[in-house]
Amino acid sequence: MLAAYFKGFQLIWMREWTLARANKVDWFNALIFFVMCISILPITLDVQQLDLAHIAPSMIWIVTLLSFMLSADLWFKLDFEQGYLHQWLISPFPVFLLVIAKVFAHWFFVGGGILLATPFVAVTMNLSISEVGLILATLILGTLVMAFVCALGAALTLSLRQAGVLLVIISMPLNVPVIIYGTGLLNQFDQGLSLSGGFLILASIVCATITFMPFAIATALRISIE
Repeated sequence: MLAAYFKGFQLIWMREWTLARANKVDWFNALIFFVMCISILPITLDVQQLDLAHIAPSMIWIVTLLSFMLSADLWFKLDFEQGYLHQWLISPFPVFLLVIAKVFAHWFFVGGGILLATPFVAVTMNLSISEVGLILATLILGTLVMAFVCALGAALTLSLRQAGVLLVIISMPLNVPVIIYGTGLLNQFDQGLSLSGGFLILASIVCATITFMPFAIATALRISIE
């Protein structure tokens, strides 16, 4: 049974990998959006009055979330229009497992590009090497939550036209806890406080998301398809 489940996971992963390599624009747009927003935002601020390094982590987290929401609208829509998602419902593999494979693939490409770009944009915002490392560590966990939450929003709005605004309305509030704890870790670091408690809470949010969110996404897909 486990071997069969692993095969289903592998099939979806390989398909998403092939599509991502063929359609680089889908995930490259999110990366360009992330870099451009982080580059433009400091221009609109009075850096002489504000401590740019203090607000930089919050800016990075918020723009990361916006980048995920920008790309999430098409995660299921093209497969739905081509009838591929209907095959999920009649396949021998559980839908939640296929959802996990698809979301992890999108997280790998969208989140991976953002994580690679983060050190470069963070250095330009007067962040130290240790702060950059902490931001990367928290973003690795936080982007996993963002990917699953945005996938839920995409599944709920799958059959709707021009559902981008509704996806934002659904995804934004659900991502607030992970943003609060992710940025809070940077504040604790600046104050010299222990980070273990914050990391445990952030890790628990990730574990709960990966455990329960695939079932919610699978249910939302069934409702949207049927």
